[in-house]
Amino acid sequence: MTPFSFVQLSDAPVGFNGPPDPLGTKAFERAVEMINGLSTAPDLVLFTRDLTHDTEEKDVHAQRMRQFLEISKRMRVGKVMCVPGEHDAGLGGVARWKCVPSALRSPHWV
Repeated sequence: MTPFSFVQLSDAPVGFNGPPDPLGTKAFERAVEMINGLSTAPDLVLFTRDLTHDTEEKDVHAQRMRQFLEISKRMRVGKVMCVPGEHDAGLGGVARWKCVPSALRSPHWV
């Protein structure tokens, strides 16, 4: 049997800054640094729940998704997969995801 390791991160709402998490996006960037600093890289990083902080502004939402992907691509790991949350859909529902180009959604989205 081959060993397998993974890191699971939840609620890295890119674009959020303020109480109760005054670091917002910076905390996510720090998590990426910590993962890259592990003595053995995990085979998988799994993101669950909110990847971005919700907004009804289509362009802002798309920018936050791009920023999330930019930061997550810094990880030196085998594979990254995402299970987005309700903030990623926005208050307008799943239709909000249409503002994110399909090239940004695949193949990392579950």
